[in-house]
Amino acid sequence: MEPVQDYLIIRDRIDTLWDNILAAIHVSMNISLPMKKRSSQRNYHKCDADLVTENKIRRHTAKVRALISHVSNLSCGKRIKYLALNKESWRRKIAQYNNDYKAKIYHSHITDNSHILSEENIFSTDWIVKARSAVKHRSRIDASHSRLREAERINARIEQKFDTFQANQTKIINNSLDRHKSKITIDRIATTNIEGESHLETNPDNINRLAEEHYGETTRARNTSYDRLNNFWTNIYQPKQHWTQHFADMNEPITLDEWLTILREVNSFSAAGPSGISYNLIKKFPEEIHLVIINFVSLSLKLGIVLKQWRSSTICPIPKPDAFNYNLNNTRPIALLDNIQKCATKLVTARLGQILTRHQILKGPNFCGLKGEDTSIPLKIFNDIIEDAKANKKPLYATTQDLKKAYDSLPLAGLRMALLRIDIPTNIVNWIIDLFKHRSMRIITEFGLTNRITAGDGIDQGNAISPLLWRIFYNPLLVALAQDESNGYTLQVDWPQDLNCMTTQSRSITIPVMAYMDDTVFTNSSLTALQRSIDLAATFYTINDIFINGKKMDFLVINDDSPKDQISITIGTDRVLVSPTEHEIRYLGCYFGPRRTTLYLKKRLNSAINDFVSATRSKILSVGHIVYLVNRVLISKLLYVGQLATLSENEWNSLFTPVLKLVKQKLGLASSFPTSALFHPDIVGLDYPWKILCANQVAMLAKYINGNSLASETTLIRLLSAQLQAGIPTNILTYNLDVLLLLKLIVRATLSLHTLIIGRQLNISLCQDPFDEQDWILLYNGTPLIELFAEIRKVHHFLTFRQLARFPIFWLEQILLPSGRLISWNLYRLLAGQSPKGRVAKWYSTLTKVIQTQRHRNSDTLGTNFSIRQILWHLLSPLPSDGRAKKFLAVGFPNTMEANLTIGKIKKARIHTRDSQHTQECCLITPVTLTDSHSCADMNVVTAQTQPAGVDRIIPKQRIRILPITKISEEG
Repeated sequence: MEPVQDYLIIRDRIDTLWDNILAAIHVSMNISLPMKKRSSQRNYHKCDADLVTENKIRRHTAKVRALISHVSNLSCGKRIKYLALNKESWRRKIAQYNNDYKAKIYHSHITDNSHILSEENIFSTDWIVKARSAVKHRSRIDASHSRLREAERINARIEQKFDTFQANQTKIINNSLDRHKSKITIDRIATTNIEGESHLETNPDNINRLAEEHYGETTRARNTSYDRLNNFWTNIYQPKQHWTQHFADMNEPITLDEWLTILREVNSFSAAGPSGISYNLIKKFPEEIHLVIINFVSLSLKLGIVLKQWRSSTICPIPKPDAFNYNLNNTRPIALLDNIQKCATKLVTARLGQILTRHQILKGPNFCGLKGEDTSIPLKIFNDIIEDAKANKKPLYATTQDLKKAYDSLPLAGLRMALLRIDIPTNIVNWIIDLFKHRSMRIITEFGLTNRITAGDGIDQGNAISPLLWRIFYNPLLVALAQDESNGYTLQVDWPQDLNCMTTQSRSITIPVMAYMDDTVFTNSSLTALQRSIDLAATFYTINDIFINGKKMDFLVINDDSPKDQISITIGTDRVLVSPTEHEIRYLGCYFGPRRTTLYLKKRLNSAINDFVSATRSKILSVGHIVYLVNRVLISKLLYVGQLATLSENEWNSLFTPVLKLVKQKLGLASSFPTSALFHPDIVGLDYPWKILCANQVAMLAKYINGNSLASETTLIRLLSAQLQAGIPTNILTYNLDVLLLLKLIVRATLSLHTLIIGRQLNISLCQDPFDEQDWILLYNGTPLIELFAEIRKVHHFLTFRQLARFPIFWLEQILLPSGRLISWNLYRLLAGQSPKGRVAKWYSTLTKVIQTQRHRNSDTLGTNFSIRQILWHLLSPLPSDGRAKKFLAVGFPNTMEANLTIGKIKKARIHTRDSQHTQECCLITPVTLTDSHSCADMNVVTAQTQPAGVDRIIPKQRIRILPITKISEEG
């Protein structure tokens, strides 16, 4: 019991010490800072005194006008009687009315005394005439003054709008775009009774109680099963003992510069938190107070103890994208924390993040929580995977998952194991766990704060360290999924090393899973393997007692022709059956589909533009306002949604046309006004979306090519695949731009190549490092096929074929015979491992015609690097050792390149010949006549046409390759 008592005593002393420090800070604030009393009651604006005066003068004028009308309609006798009764009263009123316009605000509207009402001969005919003229002048003065006041009010509102624009951009943007910031007021709660009937609870006491119960259940202690881990998970969670020395910096003393750096990064407009000390006040602390706080934080970290006050928070529920409908499940609990605690947490986060980044400790592919990472990385990788599957017709199975209440349901015991697994010092682990352990919370409702509830597990939303802690907690699952090398989707390119021997060098990477926070996507080329990954993840979720959000789960299948009812996966502990979607899936705000998604993307972009135009068309906006909204709101949204698109400049310009029309309308310009002037920085300053997109994409491509991340590897593989598919024999990074521009089909399907061409058009070149430049080049002399087709402007014919890994074609000489003719289409298909049946491809027919017309141009380079015999030798299969040998057509290769080939049927599969040194196993081959022999005749092939009938040839078995039997006619 003594260690426990000592620990409690130390904790009490730490809390007391902080209370004393905080009290001293508050005393200093009360002495040093000016205080101003403010009423807690709502302040109502007083009426404008000038407006009161205006209304009074208008009433006076209206009374005189009514008097004139009344007197004019009276008979002479009645007028005399009325005069006797009201003369003195109206004389006093007229004298008062004549003083109406003596205020300075009316001096600019008065040029003479025409507005003065005569006080003599009241109600006489002459007086009525003069009074009518005076009333008209009064009305003119009132109207003139009203116009001036209205102009002043408009100018004041404009100035107010500019002030609001400077101080609160969010408000002005929401007002301009008709966005209504969704706020929730917990003044009633939807509940369901035992019978399943729903009703709204409006009793204040019950509402506070229901809020306490809901958030208490959300942050309950998780029913984990760490004491029942099998050997697999025990090994996963085993501390690695690899990085202990790297985390020594975590216990280094905190410096003043380090502390002030953190303060410079915080948002000064954040709420003060329970202590009442805002960031602005903290920044104004003298150096002595900063040093006291720094020493206290260092002591807290060293002991691994967090203050009780720092573990207290106020929960402010904010709405989710779903409608609130008074359902607390549709809210996010944002914690209002102590600002000094948040600074200390930011400091720990910064130190921890630097170490994790520098030494690449977190191996799982999660892309949040560390500096320099954002959604663009997983989006680029996922896009590359889908491009690869579509281009190579490979099956792809992908499913996205999201977890329910990820932060609130994170078990602290699992977090401790994950932190210790990567060798973080024990005192830092204790400090992090103590930051959230038994933290107390009060929830804000319409009726005040609820009673305090104590959380059993979970971490705070709104805490700077929470994203990083989630990544560390989730990392064991990602590492476990990556351990199975057969699991995941493999991006691979088999780059030819020797086109004669048909040797290749593979470059590949396998990606089973990716995550951004808890948004996870599983990828695989096998449905069974994908189910295995999902089941392993389900085991992790069960161990930690966390659950999947079924509403945010999608299943995407590409290149699987099986019946739909045979393609499904089961998700979660309740084994929900999920079938693939026929539509696009949404991942991190971007969309991916089983088919080409360009049309859907353009519709989505066009919809966003139309919504923007509709919202702003009727608004009174200045030039600066509309330009700001377009540049900072609309274009930013368009570029994020379209960041993976391979749209052309013309397509982007067509989409952006309604915005340009709107800007011209707001500026009062004719539609024929030069559009280029709108983009000039010194005229209007509108951003050009295509220009920004190009800059962003080229910058990211340069980052990926020069990096060593997963996105870097997938980018290089996609570029190499595009180079292989296009048959480009030299580095695609520096290849002829005119030829690259003709590869429209490949460019449309390869984002990296699309971006590369954009950069080249902008005179931005990417040069390959000489160290690995040879990996992108095939060193042969000859005529590249792609350039031959480009010369005749029929590259689209060449791109209709799929480059086959078994026999990739880069050079014309690979398929050119010594006589100057192409090998037959059947032989090409045979060498490529395909069935020789079917029509001749259009690209092959075009190439044949080109060769017939340009044969003289190729006569000097024929056969310089390539040997069709050598290609045949390496591509054709060897003779089988079983009894099937006689079922094939045999090709006998001589020992020397000058001797003739022999094509025929195997008459005897086993003949032994003996020479002076050893016995050799051979075959007896009977030459045959081929119906399509002209291509083989040019290779010095022995057939029945060139060999006397009945003359068989003995060929050693190791010098024989086989062909599938096509139409043959035997001789003799």
